Amino acid sequence: MICILCHKGEASMIFRRLHLIALVFALAMSGCTNHEPPSFRLNHKLVESPQTYLPHKILILDVDVVIKEMTYGGVSEEVPEWSRQGTDITHQALLKHFQNDKASKIQFMELPKLKDADIDLINQHLALYRRVAITIHDYAYSPLEWPQKITQFDYTIGPGLKSIADKTGADSAIIVIGSDRASTTGRKIAAFFSDSVSYGYSFLSAGIVNLRSGDILWYNSDYQYKGYDLRDADDNLKMMGQLFDEYPGVERYKNIRLQ
Repeated sequence: MICILCHKGEASMIFRRLHLIALVFALAMSGCTNHEPPSFRLNHKLVESPQTYLPHKILILDVDVVIKEMTYGGVSEEVPEWSRQGTDITHQALLKHFQNDKASKIQFMELPKLKDADIDLINQHLALYRRVAITIHDYAYSPLEWPQKITQFDYTIGPGLKSIADKTGADSAIIVIGSDRASTTGRKIAAFFSDSVSYGYSFLSAGIVNLRSGDILWYNSDYQYKGYDLRDADDNLKMMGQLFDEYPGVERYKNIRLQ
């Protein structure tokens, strides 16, 4: 697995911010109608010209899941073996979801063996992607969204991965980020008897990036605060299904009417 951020503390900060924003968005959307934006976001170029921009050959650029155990007192610590397990199962769930979705016509490609310079280039763009994902949640989602950032969704990580497109034959790349907080037995007991103690949460996000332009063509996230475990294949597949439920959703996106 490719390392995205060297400093765990920085990664944790980004995850926490993404989770908070995603939870606020989920609560805000609980009473939405079909006239409001869906949970996913589409690049305006894809909406306007799906024949040209719809991804077909997608390189799995990175799947990265961090799983921490949360104690009765709320202290969280990563369990590396759980993170590896969650990452592998998330990777499998992604492939399985689209194998079952015959209408999508997507060909996924695994990352081939590349030179160190190519890996460094990918790492730089993955780090940039995480920063851009924060901005997406800040400005393209409620409660503080800018309406034009929904209808004219134009986020990008730049055209620096053209060489990866040439070497792999892929037109796009997918990046999946996940995080899970698994409660200890003591915390689960406390949560059962008190609404003020949370069980934990599970979070998945995915972005599909055009490898030549760097445009983020499609983005979505799913946040569940209870009852899911990314180490469980069925739970993971269910969250993956919720994440890609309306993919690509071009027609739905065309009909957005902002209030």
